[in-house]
Amino acid sequence: MKRFVVLEHVIGGVVDHLDLLLERASNEEYRLLAFRLPPESVLAPGSVFLCTPAESHRALYLDYEGALSRERGEVRRVAEGACCVNCEEPDRVKAHLWPSGAAQGMCIEIRKSAGAAWSLQCENAE
Repeated sequence: MKRFVVLEHVIGGVVDHLDLLLERASNEEYRLLAFRLPPESVLAPGSVFLCTPAESHRALYLDYEGALSRERGEVRRVAEGACCVNCEEPDRVKAHLWPSGAAQGMCIEIRKSAGAAWSLQCENAE
C-alpha cells in the first residue's frame, strides 16, 4: 500500500500552507503528487476547499520533518496514512486515503475548475 502525508509548511514561525503529498505507484524518486492547501484546511468527509498543484516531491518527504534548504522554512507532519491513487489525469486526481488512527477511510477528488482554480472535495469512502 502506498502512503500519504500532510505537512505544515512553516515560514517565519507561521503556518504558510499545508502540503498534501500522495505516493504514486512508481519507484521514481520524485513520485509524490503534491498539492498546496490553505493552512486552515481539514481533510474530513464533506470538506471542500481550493488547492494548488505543486511540482512532484521526492519520496523522502513521506518521513521528513524539519528545516528545508535555501531558508524555505520547515515542515511538520500533521497527518499520515495509507493511500491509493485511483485516477491521475491532467485536470483531475482521485484517491482513497486511510488516515492513521481513523476508524474509516475517505475519498478525495482534486480537479481543475473553470479558469485556473483547483478544488479538493473529500467524501466518506464507499
